[in-house]
Amino acid sequence: MKHRFELGEVVKDKITGFEGVAMVRAEYFTDCTHYGLCARSLENGKTIDWQWFDETRLVKADKMKVTKEPRAGEKPTRLIPTGGPCPAGPEA
Repeated sequence: MKHRFELGEVVKDKITGFEGVAMVRAEYFTDCTHYGLCARSLENGKTIDWQWFDETRLVKADKMKVTKEPRAGEKPTRLIPTGGPCPAGPEA
């Protein structure tokens, strides 16, 4: 299945204007797809909680994309933001 956005792309919600990096994609049995966005900015010096949006509300914000870079001698395991703060994802 082709996805509308790649993980790591910067996207924007058409309704609220919230902009962030697509970090998570959730696909449902009912054919709904939601994206978890991580903000690229701080609010009062603190990170902003991730926000979830339906795919139909999102548009590409710019051509920037977060790249994956491995640590020395390791396989890529985490995302390295290239344009602002990005809190770690949920941990089990």
